[in-house]
Formats: sequence, C-alpha cells, structure tokens
Amino acid sequence: MANDMANEKYSEALVLQEMRCGLGCNDFGSVFPQGDVPAVAALQELLKKAGGKPAACALGDFSQGGSGKARPEFIVTFDADPDTIMVVECKKSERMHSSPRRDRPRDFAVDGALYYAKFLKEGYNVVAVAVSGTTRDKCRVGTFYWPKGQADFAEWPRLNILLEPANYLRYLHGERIARRYSIEEIRQTAIRMSNALRVAKVTANDKPIFIAGILIALQDADFERSYDRAVSLRMLTNQIGDAISEVLRGADVKQDRIDNILNTFRNVASLHHFNATPMGEDYSLRWYIQELDLKIRPMMNVSDSSIDALGEFYSEFIKFSNGDDGKALGIVLTPQHLTDFMCDVSGLGKDSRVVDICAGSGGFLVTAMSKMFRDANPDEMQRIRREGLYGIEADPHIYTLCVANMIVRRDGKSNMHYGSCFDDALLEELRGKNIDVGLINPPYSQGDHNELEFVERLLSVLTPRGVAVAVVPINCALGTTCRETRERLFAHHTLDAVFSMPTEIFNPAASAPPCVMVWTAKVPHDPARKTFFGYYRDDGFVKRKKLGRIDAYGKWPGIKAEWLDLYRNRTERPGRSVLHSVTHSDEWCAEAYMETDYSALDDSRFISKLRDYAAFKVAHSDPEVPMTFSTGPASPRRLALAPGESAWKPFELGRLFRIEKGKRLTKADMVPGEIPYIGATDSNNGVTAHIANDEHLHEAGTISVSYNGSIAEAFYQERKFWATDDVNVLYPKTALSPHAAMFVCTIINMEKYRFCYGRKWDRELMERSTVRLPSTPGGEPDWKWMEDYIKGLPYSAALATPSDSLSSTKQSQKEKNNA
Repeated sequence: MANDMANEKYSEALVLQEMRCGLGCNDFGSVFPQGDVPAVAALQELLKKAGGKPAACALGDFSQGGSGKARPEFIVTFDADPDTIMVVECKKSERMHSSPRRDRPRDFAVDGALYYAKFLKEGYNVVAVAVSGTTRDKCRVGTFYWPKGQADFAEWPRLNILLEPANYLRYLHGERIARRYSIEEIRQTAIRMSNALRVAKVTANDKPIFIAGILIALQDADFERSYDRAVSLRMLTNQIGDAISEVLRGADVKQDRIDNILNTFRNVASLHHFNATPMGEDYSLRWYIQELDLKIRPMMNVSDSSIDALGEFYSEFIKFSNGDDGKALGIVLTPQHLTDFMCDVSGLGKDSRVVDICAGSGGFLVTAMSKMFRDANPDEMQRIRREGLYGIEADPHIYTLCVANMIVRRDGKSNMHYGSCFDDALLEELRGKNIDVGLINPPYSQGDHNELEFVERLLSVLTPRGVAVAVVPINCALGTTCRETRERLFAHHTLDAVFSMPTEIFNPAASAPPCVMVWTAKVPHDPARKTFFGYYRDDGFVKRKKLGRIDAYGKWPGIKAEWLDLYRNRTERPGRSVLHSVTHSDEWCAEAYMETDYSALDDSRFISKLRDYAAFKVAHSDPEVPMTFSTGPASPRRLALAPGESAWKPFELGRLFRIEKGKRLTKADMVPGEIPYIGATDSNNGVTAHIANDEHLHEAGTISVSYNGSIAEAFYQERKFWATDDVNVLYPKTALSPHAAMFVCTIINMEKYRFCYGRKWDRELMERSTVRLPSTPGGEPDWKWMEDYIKGLPYSAALATPSDSLSSTKQSQKEKNNA
C-alpha cells in the first residue's frame, strides 16, 4: 500500500503540471491536497460525512460513507464561482481507471472521484476528474459533472485530457476553452496525428486540408455541440460537410475552394482505416476532431495571444511526416518571435491596415491582429476584424490553412484572397483599401520572381509613406543579385533599415542567412540619407534536441528591446549598428560598414588561439620524437593589452599583405603524403588532409584564411602547404615573426562575423578590409610590440621558426637524438 501511494504521487504531479497550477492560492482559486480544507468549513463537513473510501459501495448508495478521513488527491475551489468545486482522484495505473459498475471507490480512479462527488454535491456543483497513469501520453482521464442537490450526474466524454481549472468552468458555462500556449503539446499532437494519418494512407496533399477542414467545421455551433453524438462515420462526415459549407459560405469563400475541402473529406472517409475504426476508439474520425477541439483550438482562443498556434501545429505536422510528405506542403513558418519583432518594427497600431501578400498560414496577420487589439475598444476590434487585415496566398492548400486560421480566430476571413500577388487586378483591389503596413516573408528561390520583386509588389499596394517590413535572404542585400529590382526600388521607395538576422533563425527549414528590410513606400530613396543597419545575429535562442531553436535562458525580451531601441533612436554602436548612406548598387548590410567592437578583445582570445595551435602541434608530432617545446610563455615579460588606446590604428589588409587565392585539388587527384592541405575548416589549423602533390605550394610563414561559408578563420602556417580555392593566403609585405603573425591571426578572426554563406570574404574584399593594430609613432604597424605581447602569453613557446618540410624536421631531430 505504501508503494502504491508513492507511485500515485507521480500521477498527482502530472495533474498539477498539466493543469498548470500549484497547491494553495492560484489566480483562479485554491487547490487543497488530500482533503485538507480547514479554511472551508462546509467542505470539511461534507468530506467528514464521506469518510475514507470503502472497498465497495454502490454508486447509488447515498448512505453514510466509509470510516476514517476522506483524502481525495485534490479539491479545487473557484473565486469566480464559489458554488462550484472540483474533486480529483488519481491512480498509478491505467488498468485502475474504472470498474464496470463504478462501485469500487478504493481501487479505481473514476469510482473514487464519483464516490466523493456524490457527497460533495449536497453543497456544491461538483466537477469530478479521474486520472489514471503517470505520464501525459499514456494516462486516462474521465470527467463528470454532478449538479448540486441532483440525483444524477453527467459524463463529459470530450474532456478526456487535463485542462487548466478555469477551463472546466468555461466548459460548464458553455464558453470557449482557452488554453495557454505550449509548443511541446503542439509538437506532440502534431507528431501523433501526422504519423497516424500516414498509417491510415491519407495522402500528403489531403493531410492539411483534412486538418483545416475539421478546424473550420468546429466553428459551426451546431456541429461543435453535436459531433460526439454521431453514431456512424457517414453521419459524422455529412455533419462535417454541412458545417464546412455553412462556415465558408458565411466567409465569402468561393465554391470551388469549398468543394475542394469537401472532396478531401469524401476521399478520407472512403479509406479502409476510417471505415474499420469504431467511432469511440483512438484514431477514428471523431478522435481527430476531439484532439483538435481540445488540444489545438483552445490555444487559438486566447484573445490576447499573438501566437500562430495553428501555424506552429502545421509546421510540426509536416516536419514529422514521412517520405515526401515533409516537402509536399512547402510551409516555411516564420518563427513567432520574428513575426513579433517585425510587427513592432512596423509601428502598427489599432488604426493600421495590414497586408501580407504571401500570407502562408497567416502568422503575420495573427500577430498583427493581437497587437492592434491591445489598445482597441470592442467597436474598434470589430472594425479591425472587418477591415484591418488583408492577405493573399497562391498555394491552394496553404490558402485553406490560412482561411482556417483566420476563421478559427473569427477575424479578417473575408479579406483572405486566393491568388497570386503578381495578379494586377488583385493588387488593384487592395490599393483601394488604404493599407499602410505590409509584412512579408516571400518564398525563397522562386524561378519566376526574385524575393525583392515580392517586396516591390507589396510596396505598390501601400499608401504613400506606408511601411513594409520584409524578411529576405541576405544575398538580396549584397548587390550581387536582383540588380534591376534594386534600382527600381530605390527609384520609387526608401530603404529605411536592414537588420542582419540569426543565420539559423529558420532552422531547419531554410539555410540561407536572412535579413529584415524596412521600406517607406512611394518616397524615392535619397542617396544622401543614411540608412540604419543593425547586426542582429544573436537573438539569444539556442538549439535543443527535438525542440529546435528556443529561448532557453529567457534572453529574447531584453534583446528585442535593445534592437528596437537602437533602431528607433537610430543609434550607432560598435559591433551592433551603424548609419550609412547607400545607393541601389551598394551592399545593404551592417557587416559592410559597421565598426568592430574591439572592447571585446582581451588576453583570452590570443591565449585560445595559441592553445589551439599548441594542441595542433602535439596532435601532429612524431610519436618517435620527443616534444621540443613547452606550453608556457616564450618570454617572462607580460605586456598589457589596450585595444582602445589611440596607438591602435586601422590598416587595410591589402597594404600589409599580398593576397593569393588557393587552387582547387579534388580528392580524386590527391596523392597521400606529408604536405598539409589547407581547406575550409575552422579547426586543426586549417589542415583537412596531407598530400604529396607539390605543384602549387605556398610558402611557410604565411597566414591562411578560409573564406567560403561562415568559417573565415585565420591560421598561421609554419610549413609549406597547399591551399584549396576556398582559402586566401596572406604573404606579409614585411617579414613577420611567428608571434607577430599569430597576433594578426587573432585580429583577423575579430572580423569574421562580417561573413557568411551569402557574403564571402573573397580576395578583392579582403584586400579592402580594415583591421586595427598597435602602431608606431610613425603610423606603421608595431610588429615588435605584437611579437613581445604574444611571447608573454601561455603556449607561445609552441611557435617556432618556419620550416620547409616535415620530413626534414623529423630527420634532423632523429639525427640529434641518435647522436
């Protein structure tokens, strides 16, 4: 018995976790454990009458209760409704959920919950919740309602999951359930449904329509009330069809789109799986409706939520589909914190009119609606719903999803257009709506149109001085693509700001580094005007297995506030933001113009570089030859680093070095040997292989910098080597000691943040790039000071005079040892 009680503690913990409440006072009321309700005399008296649960007691037996103290797991009271309470009874095992006659209260959860309820209903309306099991995915939940003073109770079969306590009151009063947003619950529901539909042989194209159709049907009040009373698949399918038609016709959706959804349900209903699965079982059509009704839709009913719960659900739903399904729908969901940031950047308010001409699931419009509601009164909210939100979506499946999203939120549904934003007639219709804010995440890598053409179409819809905020690939900002579109944009519109965003913000859906552009519509760009450029690569999010990128440490609110403050006040800050005048042919990104923040430079960066080099030498040493260097400093004298002093001056790399590009050598042409092959890597001193090929070797005592991708790492090379064509080799115009060269490597690495897969540090750009170095009174680099500084650091003794070949070094060392 003691072990059973201990195991039930896991069930109790699950209840508190899923109900998102704690013992004692909560915002809805109070939670009392184990029948301990000393502050409520009436409850105390009724629990005393019930007593401890007997082993057997007929459900209809209302005589004196059992002996001992009544100890239900939890009793919940409600501040908003003192006449209603909840009683919760738990069991550790699903097998102990309910007995056939519900007459064994000591051993079964349902029996126990109803046993307590039949005594408590003498003074209260009682919601009785029975929970069996210890984990979310395996527990069983039964919910019952016993009105005050009544002889009979009602079962609430829909409520087969645990809800926040306030939701039981909402359900009792016929109100919409509104659940707190939970990405984990969304993910688990999406995975389960996607896998189940795959097993049921529902096609990739039918899946999203199937889910969206259910959510649309649930907006029909008659269907919402009656779907769980359907006794056959045909009856339920007909009810869904009628509900979808009713809702979509009321939303002015064209009949061909309605027919598309209805045909999907006919296809799904004809599948063997649905015909063979009884209506009351998991994975029946009714099960899908209940899951969406209780797990996803309530998250969309929170009036102040800017979360696109349906979009998140679909993103996970498609992600976890197998085979080609993962590519079939083509959703690239804009991360919610990015839509939130972009809405704030736009400056929208309750009087704004907002459009997204590539609406997708409607994420931008959902977030915008929430922000517009914040300062709006009820009449203004109705106006926002009626004429504040507009969208266009060309993909028929995603359009259906967008309509479902807006209909479920009861907002803007009649302003969602199915079609292309390159349809002039459709855009002309929008131009008459006085729309002043545009938000867009255009499809990437479309063959017919580049991303900036979508931005151009968006700007053409807006009123003069309207604001467009777009997230596009960084290559749109570099001047290497979209050149004609860039010129047209500057001729008619103003580029107000560009933010370089986290490279993996769309992880794992897209790999192209993104940026966010802010445009002022129908005001030609003044080349003398300074555009704001923000280096906003770090949003504080981190990757977690199975969760993707999340704000694990709660950094995002503070980071977003800083980003917005810099932009709104047009503040220049080294390493974060810069103001610069640009033309249509220039680069439009902070990386090209921003000053590096040298205040972050300290001894640790140099020591880390030296330590890595020492480890490389140890790893590549001959095991037959003793090490000839220590890991300590080369000199006992330690100099102080002061990068902020005036003695540090900017120098172009092309002035200090002759820069040569490496030469490609394919794996098929490589001959194994001892010559280092320097490739595009940020580790192992750049060495990716050892070869015997010696036709295109670079000299020892030089610096290699890989520039392809986001690596851009500088390494000092003390031996001759072959560099691939992803590497630039820097030949000093003035002979450098290994220690001075290592100093320069560390400084070069301070600049690598400027480069990514979209913006490569090629030879021409590297020659123009500037670094800050200690200088002499005459304005030349102080190579001697750099050498002395490095020599005073740990691991600097690992640096040696350059040698031409490993074999000669090994041979001379072996000869010395033999002697």
